[in-house]
Amino acid sequence: MIFENGRHTSHDFLLNNTVLEVVKNVQIPLCLFKNGNLYRTQNKRAQKSLFALHNLFIIFNRIELDTQLKLKIFDSLIGSILNKGAEIMFNTQSNDIEKVHWKFLRKILVVRKSTNLDAIYGDLGRHPRKVHRQMIAIKY
Repeated sequence: MIFENGRHTSHDFLLNNTVLEVVKNVQIPLCLFKNGNLYRTQNKRAQKSLFALHNLFIIFNRIELDTQLKLKIFDSLIGSILNKGAEIMFNTQSNDIEKVHWKFLRKILVVRKSTNLDAIYGDLGRHPRKVHRQMIAIKY
């Protein structure tokens, strides 16, 4: 993979006299694209986590849990999906990832979309996912 911004470089790389294939994206634990932009990577993370979040809401509807336990379950199940690759994406603002977090917080507090996010964060003792990704990167 050749990381470049807007250009389309054509170059042959050899390994043991064999030409290596140049690809446009690589899927390791997360998908990296040749332009180096992490927007689509974060978008894919958010899409996968929304599916898991939907299943989590189904479970929450069947059993009664307190708010702190719901937050721990979210961090364990959904947070692990959202934070995959946090060591690389630690300094990027991703509204897609934040929206998943906001949706969860609003749902467990049973508040409207118009409710102030700072009030929600303060009420639950939470912070934006970007801060969490930065802490993971520092620990790494």
